Amino acid sequence: MSGGHIIPIITASSIAHAAAKRRRMNEAKEEEEMTNYKDSELDGWEFKIIRADTKRFKNRDMVEKVRMEEAKAGWELVEKFDDYRMRFKRRIEKRSMDSHLEIDPYRSRISMSKGSIIALIVAALTALVGALTLLGFRFGFDRGLVGGFTVPAIILAMIVVFGIIAGIIAIRRNI
Repeated sequence: MSGGHIIPIITASSIAHAAAKRRRMNEAKEEEEMTNYKDSELDGWEFKIIRADTKRFKNRDMVEKVRMEEAKAGWELVEKFDDYRMRFKRRIEKRSMDSHLEIDPYRSRISMSKGSIIALIVAALTALVGALTLLGFRFGFDRGLVGGFTVPAIILAMIVVFGIIAGIIAIRRNI
């Protein structure tokens, strides 16, 4: 791959990173606007928002599971913004229990493990390469399939595309 091909990849990655940052800023502004607490209502309370990378909070069982986990640290569910965000509050006095907890009482993200994400990417890439290999055996590896591109060229292009996707995910998650 020549150096001229890397510039579009870096540009696409930068654009995706900037879009994600804008989205996070808009969500924070929206969350502030949805908060209508008076100073007297805030006295003695702390708040947090738990975010999910996927629509985890669409499932009622997952909402209940997270609510029960947070309740162990004294957190009470205030509201579910959408399928990605939930707001919790707790009395400040509950901090004294934190050292006895199995979970991080200040966690703010529920996501798939890095291993799960990598496994999904590898599985998708393997399935795609497998399908393209079958096409190659069926039609011949040296024969152009799509727009005259050969199967090895398509496989290489798909590996590059998945590499770009993995890079964007890594940047987004600050891995």
